Amino acid sequence: MEPVLVTVQLKKHFGPIKAVNGLDLAVQKGAVYGILGPNGSGKTTTLGMLLGIVHPSGGDYSWFGNGQKDENRKRVGALLEQPNFYPYLSGEQNLKVVARIKGVNPSEIDTVLAQVNLLESKKRQARTYSLGMRQRLALASALLGNPDVLVLDEPTNGLDPQGIAEVRDFIRQQSAQGRTIILASHILDEVEKVCSHVSVIKKGNLLAQGTVNDLLKGEDQVEIGAKDINALSNALEGYPGIRRLEKTNDLIVLHVNEAFDTAALNKFFSDKQIHLSHLVGRKKRLEEQFLELTAE
Repeated sequence: MEPVLVTVQLKKHFGPIKAVNGLDLAVQKGAVYGILGPNGSGKTTTLGMLLGIVHPSGGDYSWFGNGQKDENRKRVGALLEQPNFYPYLSGEQNLKVVARIKGVNPSEIDTVLAQVNLLESKKRQARTYSLGMRQRLALASALLGNPDVLVLDEPTNGLDPQGIAEVRDFIRQQSAQGRTIILASHILDEVEKVCSHVSVIKKGNLLAQGTVNDLLKGEDQVEIGAKDINALSNALEGYPGIRRLEKTNDLIVLHVNEAFDTAALNKFFSDKQIHLSHLVGRKKRLEEQFLELTAE
């Protein structure tokens, strides 16, 4: 299957500052693809290049196997940085302006407003909208023209928990309809909850790329506790499948292979007359992977 987007050694340098430094990305059709990195890592600059707003210093990118042709942009809807609307126009009137700029039939406006739950508020002036409503209006704007791809830059920035939940639901709904979504975020939890694929970048450099599940594979964790922590630690010496262990005051955290059998571990201690007071297995979260990847 032809990827929706491919970048090859994409670069953007501002004098000595290498904002984006040789990114090789591949986004498959139907993916919810997260570009994850701390603030200042080059996410917005990358999206700016992909949308034709920022001129690359080097490298290449291609949409839909069709290079950088202007016609590609009609198939991409975008929300880049903070949305700006005319405050004294209604939500509907603001979208009519956008539709005129995009060359889109204004008959689509009610459809996209319904998708973001703003249809009943379409006659209200944009200045009366909450931050969450303005963000949803921006998402409706991105949907005009029925694009194949949505590019969203920090779409939950500044929103309250309800607004964040609404944006996440919107992303899931659009993905379920078959749209490809490219999402830039510094919020780990957001990427983990809505993305199928992720790339991690720092200071313009690609550190890792793959499915979210793949980045979570390879190392699980098991927490164990007992009355005598030292006895636990001594008994575990040479136990198969343990990569390393960390001792705290009342628990031991085992970093183990993915196929590690916690039931077998429990039996092992029982046979040694060591009774566990705590046994919990968990996946390493993307947050921990991310912090390890981006650590100096």
